[in-house]
Amino acid sequence: MADRTCPITTAPLTDLAYWAGLIDGEGHIGIKEVRREDRGENYQGRFSLRMSDRGIIVAFAEAFGLTVSDRTYSNAISTCALSVTEASCGSAARVVAILLPYLRLKHRQAELVIQLEREKRQPGLRTRSSGQHAYKRGGQVIMRERLRTGQEHLDRWRGYYLEVKGLNKPGRDGEAPAQLAQDDEEVQDQVPVEPDLSLF
Repeated sequence: MADRTCPITTAPLTDLAYWAGLIDGEGHIGIKEVRREDRGENYQGRFSLRMSDRGIIVAFAEAFGLTVSDRTYSNAISTCALSVTEASCGSAARVVAILLPYLRLKHRQAELVIQLEREKRQPGLRTRSSGQHAYKRGGQVIMRERLRTGQEHLDRWRGYYLEVKGLNKPGRDGEAPAQLAQDDEEVQDQVPVEPDLSLF
């Protein structure tokens, strides 16, 4: 998980620009659809960076307060050792929020991950009843209504998920808009600003 006092928040702007360029070229910013029988569907912001150069991954992880894991990638031609650093939910949103002013190819994906995780922290989302469940308190069995996130929020988040999925589609022309209802706008150069990390 990203540390709120991670070193990158006091790093030179050139470091932020470097890491953003690396993420644009080698990283992944996405939204994962999660379905659980007891909780229904939900959506999680995701971030990952994997490379064969372990030193770069370790440096990125240390800068952003993340951890590193080692994996092996194999195909019909070769086997390659990879190092991976990743984050999900609020931690993913925090990482991409720091890099947002410098991202180009993955700018819109980052915006949607930040928007999703910010909205998930809004109060009053659980408005849909999904029956009763029992739990024990002080030796007594108590019945309580089980609430899930309202369908209107899930539908909106599914829109974010589909847009990001379209933007990340392999082989998509980086200059062409995603072929979905929510086409991304052309990204303009931005003046670096202090990211709002209060919710993550």
